[in-house]
Amino acid sequence: MMAADSAEIVVRHLGEPMGASADGLLGRALGGSVGSPIRVRSIALRPAWLEAGTGASSEWRDSAVALLAAVSQTDAAHACVEGPGADAARSTAQQRAIGGTLRGVPMRRAGQLSLTWAPRWRIRVSTTPCATTAA
Repeated sequence: MMAADSAEIVVRHLGEPMGASADGLLGRALGGSVGSPIRVRSIALRPAWLEAGTGASSEWRDSAVALLAAVSQTDAAHACVEGPGADAARSTAQQRAIGGTLRGVPMRRAGQLSLTWAPRWRIRVSTTPCATTAA
């Protein structure tokens, strides 16, 4: 439990989770430089593709929405989404609904979300803008 005069910072980064030891070490280093206890909470955004397999499940959709929400709060991050719902002419109503759900997650800035056509759903986080050429 933190004291009333301590602060918390959230560190979002691309890569593997830092872990409690690294969070504590960073908190002590930052707290020492400002003279006040700081608690660090790290959120790892993994750059690997999160694939839906054959047909997007509600579990995959929910994971993708949570990842988009984290990306939207991270200035340097971009969400690269590929899937059949990106093209109305080549998709089913269910696939278009998933695409609409993903497009509906508010992004902090324009260009942070790229949605292109692919045979199966997948999403990844990048520090650079995503390729926008449709398959």
